[in-house]
Amino acid sequence: MKVIFASIVVLFFVTSMLPATVGQSGDVVPCKIDPLSARGVVWHQEPKATIQCGVANQMNSRIVAGSVVAPNEFPWMAFLRIYFWSGDSAQCGGTVIDGRWILTAAHCTFGAVNISVSLGAHDITSTSNDNFRQEFSTRKWITHPSWRYGDVENDIALIELPYAASLSNYVRPACLPYADDSNQLGNPVTLIGWGNYSSTSNTGFSAYLRKTLTTVISSDGTNGQCQQQSGVGSFTGDKIICGDGSQGRRFCYGDDGGPMNLYDSYWGTYSVVGVAWMGDSSDNCQNSRLPNIYTRVSYYVDWIYNNTDIVPVPKPVTTTTTTTTTTTTTTTTTRPPTTTPTTTRSTTTTPTTTTPTTTKATTTVTDAPTPTSYPSQFDCKGKPNGVYPNPWNDCSRTFFYCSNGYSYEYICPDAGTVFNEFICDCDYPSNVAGCLDEVK
Repeated sequence: MKVIFASIVVLFFVTSMLPATVGQSGDVVPCKIDPLSARGVVWHQEPKATIQCGVANQMNSRIVAGSVVAPNEFPWMAFLRIYFWSGDSAQCGGTVIDGRWILTAAHCTFGAVNISVSLGAHDITSTSNDNFRQEFSTRKWITHPSWRYGDVENDIALIELPYAASLSNYVRPACLPYADDSNQLGNPVTLIGWGNYSSTSNTGFSAYLRKTLTTVISSDGTNGQCQQQSGVGSFTGDKIICGDGSQGRRFCYGDDGGPMNLYDSYWGTYSVVGVAWMGDSSDNCQNSRLPNIYTRVSYYVDWIYNNTDIVPVPKPVTTTTTTTTTTTTTTTTTRPPTTTPTTTRSTTTTPTTTTPTTTKATTTVTDAPTPTSYPSQFDCKGKPNGVYPNPWNDCSRTFFYCSNGYSYEYICPDAGTVFNEFICDCDYPSNVAGCLDEVK
């Protein structure tokens, strides 16, 4: 009896340590049915909704001398108020790229002790009656490790909200570009922000979100048009994307960190291809005609993924099918009717009509993902209610909860912890197989 009892204990222990995604029948099963039993989880936080990225609310130009946008036209635009130890504050722009994450410039966070984030805003004055605004206060942000104050390159940062924003038509993420995007040379782009908008002294920042249209100019290599005209030092086009400022269509002080938006006519969506560098604080900003310098986001999508778990979207694959039509020459031998004995055989060659070879090239887009805030959104269809680990990453802060077919995404609230599927709880990386000290 002792041997049998010991065997049962061992079997129970082994069974209890099976991963959440493995069931006896091969079905996907939750590691916890009751979400409240996951002790390391702050369940009052808002879950992330599944929502298509980059959809503007109006398809209709200068931040400086630009036009006021329609309210919530660009629902991914974030207004940032930066607070310092001295008690002073500054403003920047940012881009919603996920329910929990805001993309901005590293120099916007330099020396900050707290950052307030307004989403769904149009009028940023204290008397604003924006109906869909969401306000956050955070002390958590990540700057690129290679950036130093004053640098042109690597001026990019991620701000983490204390809990997920409620995504809707009024607050939704912009799409991220592909990692292997083209340089966008000559493409039209839209710059947006609440910064200085007039050459008149003491005009101040704009109370309303403004936009301006411009085009991408060359920043190829280290001596492109942008480098030659900007006069701010050396930088490479791999990391920097520039917009034409020769027509006075420029971003200025207070627009720092805001997005350069590129419209994708195939998807009907916008992606954030650039993050605004340091804006000119002088009254002569628009008249300077200098290029608009932005951090090229496509260079940093892997860095963004490593810090946020926002999966990079693979570029659609194009295949070319070639159809060739060829005419074959045919020789036919005919005999005349046999009416009398003959020893003569008549051979006739049928003339051949030569048809030109026709080649038709057809380009088809395949395997193109639909843009969403989480391109690999966890699918709860047909799954039992409960808690599930991130199926794409064994060392992730992210996990999911299924409820009646709906998916909710959560993040381990304690810094330095990841989700351990064996205990169905947030845990230290050293306790998670294959994770060690790596924290995604």
